[in-house]
Amino acid sequence: MSQNLSAIVIGGGVIGLCTAYELTKSGVEVTVIEATHPDSIGCSSLNAGMIVPSHVTPLATASMLFAARKLIFTRNGPLTLSLMPQKDLVDWYMKFIKSCLQKNIEEKEAVLGKMHMLSRSRFLELEVELDHEFQVFQRGLFNFCKTEKAFQEESHTVDLAKKLGIRAELVSKEEIRIREPKVTFEVIGGVHHLDDCHFDPVLFMTAIRKKLMELGVAFIWNAEVEGFDSAGDQVSGVHFQGKTLAADQFVIAGGSWSSRLAKNLGISLPLVGGKGYSFTVEQPPQPMGACCLLHEARVAVTPMAKGIRFAGTMEIGSPSPIGQIGMRTSKIQAIRASIPSFMPKFQQAMEGSETVSAGLRPLSPDGLPYIGHSQKYSNVWIGTGHGMMGMSLGPVTGLILSRQMTGTGEMPKLEVPHLDGVSNQKIAQYCAVDRF
Repeated sequence: MSQNLSAIVIGGGVIGLCTAYELTKSGVEVTVIEATHPDSIGCSSLNAGMIVPSHVTPLATASMLFAARKLIFTRNGPLTLSLMPQKDLVDWYMKFIKSCLQKNIEEKEAVLGKMHMLSRSRFLELEVELDHEFQVFQRGLFNFCKTEKAFQEESHTVDLAKKLGIRAELVSKEEIRIREPKVTFEVIGGVHHLDDCHFDPVLFMTAIRKKLMELGVAFIWNAEVEGFDSAGDQVSGVHFQGKTLAADQFVIAGGSWSSRLAKNLGISLPLVGGKGYSFTVEQPPQPMGACCLLHEARVAVTPMAKGIRFAGTMEIGSPSPIGQIGMRTSKIQAIRASIPSFMPKFQQAMEGSETVSAGLRPLSPDGLPYIGHSQKYSNVWIGTGHGMMGMSLGPVTGLILSRQMTGTGEMPKLEVPHLDGVSNQKIAQYCAVDRF
């Protein structure tokens, strides 16, 4: 089916580029259309660069609904909900609440577990295929806790991981000193998620874009899609900059702005933006080996090629216009202020003037991504809604979409018996574009 097939991928973030790469490997002629310029740093390059099989519980759960009631009223806390009376936003909140109350959480966790582990395997292959221009560090992820309450909460994630066949261990503060000896952590203990990994997202995005260009993929920059040509259940072309470009297949992978693109085709795609902030300390006082989460602060910390990156907060609201993502100084200050209580040697580093960046994570109401095609069009495919897991799930999303679009190739097998039983049909069901 892929012979002489052409595809347009709308969106040059991690989902779009991973999909473009897998399609190109399958023999599809691919063009990527990106709304920003080649040197822009989008959400895919700003994130914490973590591969997280540990993150199998979706955002929408009963416990999250209970926690949100407290967090949203914490001044400059890690979670903010927009209360603007916008129809799409109110509709998303209602769907989110309904999803939180559903009873199928275990099936969702198994689906996300399989997707994360497949993506992890694909990342390790990509490290070789992209000529080792980025590196996956298989050192796990620590979730550090300062309080006994948090430590007890996190202990349940170890039981869940073991149930799914994913490796995780409880660690004491003494064990943390042994496993991460070069950093002073003021914590009582935590969890070491051994299957998690980290990498530098800037290096990865640069490497995959370079490889795509070498493979002949065309990139069109500074091109915001304005509309589509369609007839019946087929789309034939896309409009941008007063031009029309035709193709056989179309992929919408525009991150938080995907719902606006889908709306041009009459496709309802409940989606909001979850704004997060990050900054990198280029000369850290202590070097880190593994990535970690500062549990109570809700801050992610990752060693990068040029320092240590700190990332956090979730401001939920309607996506801003492309290139117009505002930042709240109070939120940035709150992130900086929370770190020294966990990492005291970083007190002075938090008083620095590092450039802070902001990006929007695309959030679906149930916390699972949209992957597949809409029932309205047989040749329009969608990959978005991954929330905080977009980078981690990028490669597996590209694999799934490529296999579905070309009808070729089998999904890889996992050496995790608990997860290999999760069928492709089950993944398609929970990630269906038309599920709401």
